[in-house]
Amino acid sequence: MGTRAGGAGGATETGPSSRFIRTLWWFTFHTACATAAVALAYLAPAAPLSGWLRGPATLTACLLIPLAALLIPVLELRPVPWDRRKLAWQLAFPVLTGVVLGVTAGQAGHADGLRERGRWTQAVVVERKEGKTDRCVLRDPAGREISPDLTQGDGCDGYVEKGDVLRVLHDPEGAADPATDEDTPSYGGFLVGTALAHVVLGTWGSARTPRLNPGSRANPVNPARPGPGGRPARTGRRP
Repeated sequence: MGTRAGGAGGATETGPSSRFIRTLWWFTFHTACATAAVALAYLAPAAPLSGWLRGPATLTACLLIPLAALLIPVLELRPVPWDRRKLAWQLAFPVLTGVVLGVTAGQAGHADGLRERGRWTQAVVVERKEGKTDRCVLRDPAGREISPDLTQGDGCDGYVEKGDVLRVLHDPEGAADPATDEDTPSYGGFLVGTALAHVVLGTWGSARTPRLNPGSRANPVNPARPGPGGRPARTGRRP
């Protein structure tokens, strides 16, 4: 039997068939999240998407989709008392793997976009912006600014100063980050591993939440509040 009704407490027991269906649903949901995140983050620089779409697509892939992987399972916990929601810690895993997945897919898209459309040019450093990640503002020989800026990891190193001339591989579409090195890393293996981790951990974490539902034995519906002295409160009238 898939479900068995409980006694006066209204508890129910979920059978293997119901648990399998819920697990399959969560597996499909997190697979769709991983696919959408990879597609949006990768295509933004690789396709490339229009300039006014790249920012929202990247934000959706790296932030909104990972949050959806957390918030949608949490909606099932609304009837659960706060003191029992601590068991939902496993829902943090799809958020972390989702963010890593979006960022990695974006880096893969930048690398492939630059590999497909990149052009070499002699660029002049017109400004150096220092921060957590240094950035160099570049202009080509015709005086046009190269967009986006050259980052510290792609060639804006500590020895580069304003006025230096660098040989840069840049994207004429302005979608992929420029670089001074033609050899771009391959993200395929790491991307596949992160996607699998996101789906597996997300499915595992989400499938555990039904154990906290008010219909489970751990949290019966409308449990009788204890009366004075620890005795169960009377719910009916005296005859």
